Amino acid sequence: EVPSIILGIFIYAIYVLATKKTSLVAGALSLSLAILPYTVVQVRESLRVIPFTYREAAHSLGLPRWKTVFFVLVPMNLRSILVGLLSAFLRAFSETAPVLFTAGAAFYGFYGLDGPSSTLPLLVWNFAKTPYENWQKLAWGASFILALVSISLSLIIRKATKEVRF
Repeated sequence: EVPSIILGIFIYAIYVLATKKTSLVAGALSLSLAILPYTVVQVRESLRVIPFTYREAAHSLGLPRWKTVFFVLVPMNLRSILVGLLSAFLRAFSETAPVLFTAGAAFYGFYGLDGPSSTLPLLVWNFAKTPYENWQKLAWGASFILALVSISLSLIIRKATKEVRF
């Protein structure tokens, strides 16, 4: 797995320097690349636990491989796949490093997909280091929201990851 800061620098070099501006699209691209390996491993492992006999049965009925995956294997293990995707989202939600280089820092509004953007961790980092007390209070509030969302998603993931027997 490549560190997220390296992915941020890569997207900066490829996308941001080519367009000459930071943007929400560049930030989303860097976060997508950061969670892609994690998501692929989660989905592959969740599909691997299904016994091979189900695949054999689908193939013996004449289903091509892609139909076997999408109409037999994925519905059987949809819960594990969704938990994996939720875990990946939680990881992307807490990333700061790639967004620093790619999305810029816009704290006062939405400037469109091709404009600068921000994330909660970046907002906390920028507001906490200011000398202004009201900005520091905003950083504490954003930290609380970040922690609350992270804990809530973690509890949902924990509740949803019960062992399924075939």
